[in-house]
Amino acid sequence: RGSTTHMSLYTYRAKLARIVDGDTIDVNLDQGLNTWRLPERCRLAGIEAEKTGTPEGDTARTAVEEWFRGVGDTFYVQTLKNRREQERKEKYGRYLAWIYDVEPEWPAPTRQGDADVLANIARMACLNTALILGGHAVWYWGVGPRRADVE
Repeated sequence: RGSTTHMSLYTYRAKLARIVDGDTIDVNLDQGLNTWRLPERCRLAGIEAEKTGTPEGDTARTAVEEWFRGVGDTFYVQTLKNRREQERKEKYGRYLAWIYDVEPEWPAPTRQGDADVLANIARMACLNTALILGGHAVWYWGVGPRRADVE
C-alpha cells in the first residue's frame, strides 16, 4: 500500500457533468442510497496539463473527451482529502482526484515515490495516467516546476 497515514481516501461511483480542461472535470458523485452530489469540481491528482485555449491544452481536453467516450456513463472517482478541514480541497476549491474505469481496490498515490501504487494503476484504465502516457500532461505533485518550466 502507498503512504496514506495522513490522508483519507474516498471512492465514489460517478457520472461526468462537464469537462473543464485537460486536468479538471465536473462530476456527479453517487453517495449511496440514491443520493447524488451535483456537480463537484475535481482536479486530476498528480498531473498538470496545459490550459484550454492553447493548442496543447485543446488537445489534452480532446484526450479527456475520448477517454470518457471509451469508458461509458459510469466511472469511479477516488478523492484525496487531508484530515485537516482547511486542506480538504486545493487552493481553487477543487477536490484532488484519480479517475478510473472500474472501482479501485487500493489507495491512490499521495506523493511522488509511491511507486508500488503507481505500478498497480498502470494495470487499469486511469484517466490521470492515460494523459501522461499520451503526452497530454506531466506529473505534478503541487511542488516544483510546472509544465511550462519543464520544457
